[in-house]
Amino acid sequence: MSLTSVQSQLRQTSQRLGQAQAKNDSQASITRTDIATLIQRGNVSLAREKAEKLITDEAYNDLLEELEMQIGVLLEYFHELERGGYACHCSALRGSPLMADLDLDAIRTILVDHLGPHFAHSAAGNRDHHVPSRVLEHIFTPVPSASQLDVYLRDIADGYGVVWSPGHARQDLFVFHFWNLPPSHNFQCKYLV
Repeated sequence: MSLTSVQSQLRQTSQRLGQAQAKNDSQASITRTDIATLIQRGNVSLAREKAEKLITDEAYNDLLEELEMQIGVLLEYFHELERGGYACHCSALRGSPLMADLDLDAIRTILVDHLGPHFAHSAAGNRDHHVPSRVLEHIFTPVPSASQLDVYLRDIADGYGVVWSPGHARQDLFVFHFWNLPPSHNFQCKYLV
């Protein structure tokens, strides 16, 4: 593959990643409005489900943004491919299998052809720790906790002028009720530890 066609592929991939981000941002805005409406109507359980999915979608969108940036760096320094700058190469190799994107698959194939299968395996498993931590954070986003969801929902509600505050967390209610039990209900505390 010629240098010109590789650069063209990199530009196209970067452009499509940007378009995917814009589409996801638009959808996220609609989802936030839906969440605020659900909270206002008292359907907090469905709002929580949508918020959890939105958090995951935002992490995916952040990954798209990071990959777009790394591909931009790769485009700028592609002629120096063999000499280093492995962060952008590894990001493209590590992130591409997670997305159903033919352009990223093409970039992955180009990088494997140029750098060899050993480098591809190293990048895929991040054995040499060349993949930037920002990329890894977006790839391995944990499921948000109940308290994180409460904060997220409160922020959305505040942003849309909806008055809402989360109730007490389950663990807070347990502690409150435990310490307010009459002495006749004492039981051994070893079961709480």
